[in-house]
This record gives sequence, C-alpha cells and structure tokens, in this order.
Amino acid sequence: MKKYLIAVLVSTLILTSCASVPDKEVSNNSPTEIKQAEQSSSITSMAKSEGTIDNSYFGQYQMSDEGFSMYVQDNVIDKNYEAETTQFQQSNEFSTQGWIALESKYIEIWDNELNNIYNKLLEKLNEKEQKELREAQKGWLQYHIKESEFVVESWNDLGLGSQGKVQLSMSQKARIRQRTLQLMEYYFMVGGDVEFSYKGE
Repeated sequence: MKKYLIAVLVSTLILTSCASVPDKEVSNNSPTEIKQAEQSSSITSMAKSEGTIDNSYFGQYQMSDEGFSMYVQDNVIDKNYEAETTQFQQSNEFSTQGWIALESKYIEIWDNELNNIYNKLLEKLNEKEQKELREAQKGWLQYHIKESEFVVESWNDLGLGSQGKVQLSMSQKARIRQRTLQLMEYYFMVGGDVEFSYKGE
C-alpha cells in the first residue's frame, strides 16, 4: 500500500511540474532579429535602471516645492533625453554604437551646462570662496576622470563587454549631471537665478 501511495505521489508531482512549464513559442524571427531584440531589451533595462538613479537628484539643500528642486524637475535636457531614448529604442536603427553616440551627445550637453554654471557661480563668490570652489571642482574632476579610467582599465577583469561601454557612458553622464545640479543649487543659494543655457533643438 505504501509503495502504491508513493508511486501515485511521484506521478502526480511529475505531471504537475510538466504542466507548469510552458511550451516554448516558435519564433519566425531570424537569429539577427532575435539578437537585436535581446540586445535592445537588455540595454533598455539598463537604461531604466540608470535613469532611476540619474533622475533622482534634484538638490540636497532646497528640497521643498518652492526651493531649488522646482527649477530642475522638468528641465529641457532630461525631457529631450527621455524623448530621444524612447524613439531610439523603438527604432530599426537600434544598436550599441548608436546608444553610445546618444549618451555622448548628452554628456556634451551636460558638460557645457556644467562649465556655464561653474563660471556663473564663481562670479557670485568672494576671493576665498572662489579658491575653495576651484579646489572642490578640481577634486571632483579628478574623481570623475579616475573613475572612468578605472572602469576602462579593468574592463577585461570586470567582464563588461560591449554593453558595458553603454553603461560607462551613462555613468559618466549621470556624474556630470549631478555635479551640474549641485553647482546650480549653490548658485541658487547665493541668490542666482537658475536657468539652463540649453534650450532644446
């Protein structure tokens, strides 16, 4: 009797596990199309993850609705970037190199914004504060460069591959964006009118 019950239980478990595994769908797509879809999905997930981190910074000291954050919540750079990435992800021209080019474009935009606000902030400060800001900026720039160099030099050990190059570009852009907004916030705190020099295309 025990042997019979054990046999029934084993049979039931096998049938249940088989029923729970869905059949694989037959795909009519070519291997190239499948690879592109997988690459797009992977990088899109990466973009969403990085985007969440990237867009989380809107100021550290003036977080109220009336403070600094209201000036940057819907800035034109982030809006244009989101629109372009959505369009690019849905494009037939989607590729890793294209994604890197898109990130590089916005690295340059944020870098220009950083230089503009840095110079504007310097004009608002006294001599001692200017010296301290220059030292702080020099330290930030060294960190930014060394961080990227570390990732590139450790590429093989970290096993990043081609998608890692996309992630590297996204990380660079996120650091520059955050530093730009930090300086904008300082400018706001010393009475400056926050305004983005980039007006869109």
